Amino acid sequence: MKDKTNHLDNTSRTFIKPIYKERWVSIAVRYDEFSRFALTFVIPFKKHLHDKFSVSFFYHRMGSKNNVIQLNFVTSPYYFQREIKPFLIQLLNTYFGKNYLQSHYGVDHIDSTMCEHKLGLDGIDLVNLKLFSTEDLYTSPITYSIGVQGGKAVSEFLSVSSGLLLSEASLSGRFFHCQECIEKAMSFNLIFICSFIPDKNSHYQFLSWVIDTMLIQLNNKSVDILAELEVSYFEQKEQLSAYMDYIGDTITSGEIFEDDWMNIWTDACRRYKTIIDTLSESGKLTMPYDVKDNPTIHFPIDNKTYQDWQIAYFMVSSINGQMEINFNTELNILFWLKRTLQELNVIE
Repeated sequence: MKDKTNHLDNTSRTFIKPIYKERWVSIAVRYDEFSRFALTFVIPFKKHLHDKFSVSFFYHRMGSKNNVIQLNFVTSPYYFQREIKPFLIQLLNTYFGKNYLQSHYGVDHIDSTMCEHKLGLDGIDLVNLKLFSTEDLYTSPITYSIGVQGGKAVSEFLSVSSGLLLSEASLSGRFFHCQECIEKAMSFNLIFICSFIPDKNSHYQFLSWVIDTMLIQLNNKSVDILAELEVSYFEQKEQLSAYMDYIGDTITSGEIFEDDWMNIWTDACRRYKTIIDTLSESGKLTMPYDVKDNPTIHFPIDNKTYQDWQIAYFMVSSINGQMEINFNTELNILFWLKRTLQELNVIE
């Protein structure tokens, strides 16, 4: 009888184990105003999930140009269904309110029937999303370029920047605005690039490729926009040069920044650079593309460097998206960094 009981217990544990297995999940929500949404929805949502120990890694990221934000985290199917989804719906109803829901969606309250699910292998339709959607098995976009292990590492890396930004906003009671937001993004981007890419000449080559890639999306407007970028760069050239020198020298010397968040971010950049390099060396970081097939790269680089650039571009765009920095502002920031490097190092 005892043996039979043990057998049943083991069978039972084997049967229910999958519902406790953790995996990445993504929730996409259409928001009204980014700063308000981050403060009164994203931060309480994250805090509740951590207080209940129902998630581990968590990061937020703008999902499209149509006021959609993605909340990505690691949890189990059990906690997702029993704890997270009910709280999500409750918080959505509280945040939007009956009047807003009636005027925009023709309903008095949100329930699970309003949740849109992913479309086959294409994932969540972020462009045409009505209000909110869930993807029970989330795959980061970069995963398709560098493999599952690499996508997992990058997602965990993004949880660090997200945590720093949301923590600072929570403590101050406000999110970053305008110039303050640009300065914060400059700091995040500079520390990341200096830590993740080996030397200043490589920084310049990477930024040149990123900017060329972005300008292609502007079609015939790129000449006019470049002229505007040049003007804006020269207006703040001295400050940019001084700040870039400060960041680079501090990281190179191993000194400590005055702001704690910058030290935490620097340590994270070094740690995940090591993780990603180890994955690459062990063959767990894979890329199905050849650098020779990309006409926007004008430098003699190998596929390993091209892979690093893809990861770096995804990281920079994602971090900027965590602050609601749009395409035009992101182009400004990256162009200023490129031109500053060009001036500091007399790069032709």
